[in-house]
Amino acid sequence: MGNVLKLVPTKPLHNFMNFIKLDRSKDESNILRFSAELANQTLLSIGRKFVINVFLIDSKIMVYEVPQRNSGFAGGKFIGKLKIKKAIDPNPPAGEISSHYYNASDFYIGAAIKLNNFEFRITDADEYCLKHMEDHPEQFPQANITYIIKKIKESTVNQASSHQLNEALVNADPERTGKLEYTIFKYILMKFIDDGLLSEHEYITLARHYSKQLMTDLFSLETLSAVAQRELSRQGFDDFDHLLTLISHYDMSRKNTLDRKDLYRALRSYPLPLAPQLIELIVEKLEPSEENDIDYKNLVNLLNYKKFSFIQQLAPHITFDTIRLEMQPKTGPVHHLVEYRDFLFDFEKLIDVKKSE
Repeated sequence: MGNVLKLVPTKPLHNFMNFIKLDRSKDESNILRFSAELANQTLLSIGRKFVINVFLIDSKIMVYEVPQRNSGFAGGKFIGKLKIKKAIDPNPPAGEISSHYYNASDFYIGAAIKLNNFEFRITDADEYCLKHMEDHPEQFPQANITYIIKKIKESTVNQASSHQLNEALVNADPERTGKLEYTIFKYILMKFIDDGLLSEHEYITLARHYSKQLMTDLFSLETLSAVAQRELSRQGFDDFDHLLTLISHYDMSRKNTLDRKDLYRALRSYPLPLAPQLIELIVEKLEPSEENDIDYKNLVNLLNYKKFSFIQQLAPHITFDTIRLEMQPKTGPVHHLVEYRDFLFDFEKLIDVKKSE
């Protein structure tokens, strides 16, 4: 009906509810970013790197080629932003549509994706992408830890093989630290499950879930706060009282705490000149209450360089770009120490549940 008010009608949004849920002011967190390479390598294509952007709002896809010196390829936009159909299956299963569009759940590390006659192999993903997938396991099975453990359990069907897996992991840890390097953990696991059962993304999900070297552990709360304070000072922001007042409007129960979802919503509604990812890192470091809520006054104090300055303690070379670079998974979680005892506990617990059914 609103189009009668305009000379040229405006095209309606295809998924308005997705737009309302995912669109965020000054935040690009509605985009999943994957690193990729061409699947069919030739002498000319070796070394070519691509970034695949998947837009959650409308499932459109955009591909950039990473510029590299002396490669013979200029880089830049490779495929413009558009919805892309999957290849047509000549013999689709009964009752299924033979062709449909790609959506976010089709993309994961290790996947082969054919986009406009170019076949890509996804090799990596950024931290936001991995975390978003883990936060929505019902949509991304490769990031669903329960689903992955069930797959492993079904592959090691008998009690003997389960016991052997347990024994192999323990024997690989002669000092009984309870931790194994990711590459060792993965190698042992691959020996006891069917070939190709788990994708590379699923191995990474296991390592991240049972890893003690979480991304937020790379930098202390004081360091993250100092980086935020220095950026706020550089931008000339000092209205912390107004920021606190605005956040408190979301605190209907007047407990001086908010759950993370409401806290992020409050922060996004304020033009705070900080990268959303930096704020999330700081919030993740804060000690939650018994109800798992966050003391937002404490957060504002940590940002307030006029009251509690950490800037002098910060090394000049540490910036948010430094932090973001460190957080990028370069070769998967190879530097993570996997808590294999926690994995075995969940694995055995699932077996016990299955026995009782």
